Amino acid sequence: MQTSTRVIFNTIVLYIKVILSLAIALVSVPLVLRALGASDYGLYNLVAGVVAMLAFLNNSMTVSSQRFMSVAMGAKNEENI
Repeated sequence: MQTSTRVIFNTIVLYIKVILSLAIALVSVPLVLRALGASDYGLYNLVAGVVAMLAFLNNSMTVSSQRFMSVAMGAKNEENI
């Protein structure tokens, strides 16, 4: 696969992913809001935001650690591993 073809394919796939996520959000948000009510929906959003932030931090730390160990392994530095 050529580079330009791969870029075009990846762009199309990302656009489809964004559109699908938007459609799911547009359908699910009113349903959850109706089921929970305004005050519980705000609490739901707060908890979801904290969980998403912690998941992002966890993923960032995992990737950073893996990268550090991979560089140390590539340099054959047993002390840093």
